[in-house]
Amino acid sequence: MLEQLIIQKPDERAWEADLIALARRGDPVAFENLVKIHMKWAYGLAYRLSGEHFLADEISQEAFFVLYRSFGKFRGESRLKTYLTRIIINIWRQHLRGVYRQQDRDQRLARRQQRDENSLPRELKRDETREKIEEAIAKLPPAQKKIFILKHLEGMKIREVASATGCREGTVKAHLFKALRNLRKNLQ
Repeated sequence: MLEQLIIQKPDERAWEADLIALARRGDPVAFENLVKIHMKWAYGLAYRLSGEHFLADEISQEAFFVLYRSFGKFRGESRLKTYLTRIIINIWRQHLRGVYRQQDRDQRLARRQQRDENSLPRELKRDETREKIEEAIAKLPPAQKKIFILKHLEGMKIREVASATGCREGTVKAHLFKALRNLRKNLQ
């Protein structure tokens, strides 16, 4: 049946909608295909939020586990990616509540700097700028960081960020303004 969907539905959204419908009915192949479609993106978002590969791997895997268990709550009013974004953010928040403190943030930055010092020579100018930007993003308060990443690195619209985070559009804009102001200050 899945092979028929691929042939009959070249439109990605329709194909994804069919996969979602099948997965909600318990089709493991359909769910596996949804995971394959979204895993790289989910890992990327989790990595941008957490800054650590191991943690990003944990968050993205947990997100798909939560998605599988909560498919009944997904009404289809938004895109699956938006729903999955909300799950990833909630898992990341749980991590922040339990483990993420200022000391941990400073230790991660020190480890990153140590790794960078021991790594192979790179295109210095571009990489130094990129590292400075990544460090500045890592220093943002969690709410600003999450919204900045979703808007500017994931390319979501203000409305989508608001939906994914459960904030009002005005709150999203305020966090973006503060994040940009903090980034400018940290990069000077």
